[in-house]
Amino acid sequence: MKIIQITDTHLGAPDEMISCLSPIVRLQTCVADIESNHSDADFCVFSGDLTDAGKPEAYQAFREIINALTPPAILMMGNHDNRQNLSAAFPELEKDNNGFVQSTQRNDEGDFIFLDTVDQGSHLGLYCEKRRHWLTDQLEKAQGRPVFLFMHHPPFD
Repeated sequence: MKIIQITDTHLGAPDEMISCLSPIVRLQTCVADIESNHSDADFCVFSGDLTDAGKPEAYQAFREIINALTPPAILMMGNHDNRQNLSAAFPELEKDNNGFVQSTQRNDEGDFIFLDTVDQGSHLGLYCEKRRHWLTDQLEKAQGRPVFLFMHHPPFD
């Protein structure tokens, strides 16, 4: 199994430079490399901070760039992201019953669980009781199969 994980792309508006770099050009280069060398990947996980400020135009640019990917893309929230704007740009994005951007995928290797650790408006991660309940349910459904957890924020202080 081949998984590609990309994090902290921090896209801005199409011509916006961030820290003297163009995140859009960097993501385009990354996607081109995946297509050239790793198009056989099972999926690509974008593990948060897709955008730098959660603006709708940045999500639209992100969508246009990743449309070139052969492997399926799994999008996750980071503290620089905005749930409402992300969901508007990607209406097909899976969410749990409480509106958190959390999902699972099962294949022969195990259960892959993608967690939403964002405390909107804070740079710190948070995994509240509602999300913990959802995770408990997913772990029970795994029934002893291998489980792989993905999250933007580290699970410690």
